[in-house]
Amino acid sequence: MTSLAKTLLVTDPIVDVEYERKRVETAYNKLGIREPFVAAVMSKIKREVVVDPRIPTAATNGAWVKYNPNFTAKCTDPQLFGLVLHESLHVILMHMWRRGQRHPGLWNYANDAIINLYIRSRGYELPENGVDVKWVTEAMSSELVYKRMKDELPEPPEKPEPPAGGKPCEDGEGEGEGEEEGEEGDDKGGSGSGGGDDDDDSADDGSGSGSGSGSGGSADGSGGDEGPEDDGIPKGGWDNSGDLLDADDEASKADLEATIITAAQMAKTCGQGSALIDRILGDIGKPSVNWEDVCREMLTSSARTDFSFSRPNRRYVWQNIFMPSLLSEAVGALLIGFDVSGSMSQSEANQVAAEITAIASDLNPEFVEVVYCDTRITKVERFEQGDDVVLNVVGGGGTEFAPVFDYLAASEEQYAGMIYFTDMCARTSHLVQPDIPVIWADTSGHYGKENPPPFGVLVDVKL
Repeated sequence: MTSLAKTLLVTDPIVDVEYERKRVETAYNKLGIREPFVAAVMSKIKREVVVDPRIPTAATNGAWVKYNPNFTAKCTDPQLFGLVLHESLHVILMHMWRRGQRHPGLWNYANDAIINLYIRSRGYELPENGVDVKWVTEAMSSELVYKRMKDELPEPPEKPEPPAGGKPCEDGEGEGEGEEEGEEGDDKGGSGSGGGDDDDDSADDGSGSGSGSGSGGSADGSGGDEGPEDDGIPKGGWDNSGDLLDADDEASKADLEATIITAAQMAKTCGQGSALIDRILGDIGKPSVNWEDVCREMLTSSARTDFSFSRPNRRYVWQNIFMPSLLSEAVGALLIGFDVSGSMSQSEANQVAAEITAIASDLNPEFVEVVYCDTRITKVERFEQGDDVVLNVVGGGGTEFAPVFDYLAASEEQYAGMIYFTDMCARTSHLVQPDIPVIWADTSGHYGKENPPPFGVLVDVKL
């Protein structure tokens, strides 16, 4: 038995679990009256009131929300409503799918700062000892708040030099072994791999692995690969216990996203709009790059043209002479390199699909050909004009760029340009520059800047 479990069993009073369950249900009923959009989404999410030493307060992973009755018993009814709304907003803002390789505790803390500010602005109460950061505003994104908080952390101690012969940036995999003893032998560090942060968060080198077995950790994800419980970084939640868990899988994300969009659109149609709803409708599936500006060279140098009477030549109209004008139709074919190494998740692939859709809308290419590649080409898909771009990750190994460039060299298609979506975690110095424009869409936020490619244009893409 862990010390945390012992503490809960010994020091927490015996509460009426059924009574607390009814109080939580009452709070959800109030949610339907006060925040109908939130309630509509949360009607699809399982909720439980259960004594669980791993969740000392409350927590959610996007598929369920759990409340510890020993904690809810300490909350007044208004505080309990605020707690239910708080956990619901973690789900609606999909925080558990957006963490990436960021520190789980600090990510929890950053999101709590935004959520709690929003709840207080609506005039609701919250349980005591929640996160309250004065400089945070509702207009700030979770990623921005996290980055600022991370930048303000004290510098970590220097790490020892890696062994000779190691390769940098191998999709978060590291070499060596390690085992971390937990208290009384119950909590041993499990195996896993880390990774660097998004959004220029380059302090974490993403290397290292461990071996061992056993269970441990709490709702903030501490005890895992990226956030040891004693690292001194705030964890969020209540009493710094954390309340945000990673999602179990990617499969449920699309269904939840569809539910959220539908509920938000219905709420707005019924006159129940809010800044929260506007943000959700504006952010989901939105491309992060103005591709029309980035791809201007492709637009101006590669577009096919033809004459058309649909737009008469204005030079002769004043004479009542109608002549065809030169009409640009499309940019030709566009090749997309898609890095499907182990660091690319399905949720990130969905965002890449949104970026490609924006590219197709801006450039109007004849067709888009997507070449999936890790260390080899795993799949090739072609999307004609008007097709919905849907990408499914097929791969999962390391990263190598040469196969896609070899594919380009061997192809008989006349491509207008090439855009490669990748975290830039592979060598580029040996690549031969093709005869068409190349854009490197760097999804890591920093590797491309640290190791710039020998040719092409580098663009930051936030996934």
